[in-house]
Amino acid sequence: IIFAWIFGVEKGFAEIHSGADIRVPVFYKYVIKYVTPTYLIGLLIAWFWQDASKFVPRPSSPHFIYEVGTIVGLVAFIGLLVGLVELAGRRGAFDKEERER
Repeated sequence: IIFAWIFGVEKGFAEIHSGADIRVPVFYKYVIKYVTPTYLIGLLIAWFWQDASKFVPRPSSPHFIYEVGTIVGLVAFIGLLVGLVELAGRRGAFDKEERER
């Protein structure tokens, strides 16, 4: 999903093909951009429908505070990582010209 929707399929395929001996068929652009995210969203919806209630912390649990703390900590950690990647992107860490220097 990151490859197709954030990096861009065209830029991604240009990167894949740079220096490659074999070209990836154009058919995979559509698979990566549309089919895979649709399948993953369907899979996530099916999981929520069937099993998500088992993983929701219950206030009556003796470990409730640890369960909520773990969730908050993981969300904060992922937010930190996303923020650092965004900061690196603003500084030009992902520009092709910068890497070649």
